[in-house]
Amino acid sequence: MKNILTASLFLFSVLGFSQSKSENVKEIISLSGLSFMSTDMKSQFLNQFKKSYPKVKDSFWKKMEAEINTHSLIEQTATLFEKFYTEDEIKELLLFYKSPLGKKMISNMPLIVKESQAIGQKWGFEIAKKITDQLEKEGFTQSPPPLSN
Repeated sequence: MKNILTASLFLFSVLGFSQSKSENVKEIISLSGLSFMSTDMKSQFLNQFKKSYPKVKDSFWKKMEAEINTHSLIEQTATLFEKFYTEDEIKELLLFYKSPLGKKMISNMPLIVKESQAIGQKWGFEIAKKITDQLEKEGFTQSPPPLSN
């Protein structure tokens, strides 16, 4: 009887400490910096509006900042993780993000994203120039002659 009670207590304690899939996903989001990025996105979004509406008082922007809740963005992101990953995969991701390599990836990811955006932008400009040069070369960008009366 004592062994059954001990085993039951052990099983209960293990179940009590294990996190649900949803809790694990939220921990991944926290560890990976996605929650910080959502706050950063909120600031960038507001700054764009501030530039577009420079006459609007700071009190308005502070009110808007308080009303914009990044929690819903994090919840939607968590739903995506749960959609694309099994519970076991979520646990493996969690282990990875807690590992030294995972921590290094997390710390380098903002720099990688920033530099890859610059690379993508440069690449896009090069492609656009190539296309517009070819359009011009083949006469597609020439203005039609003025209409004669």
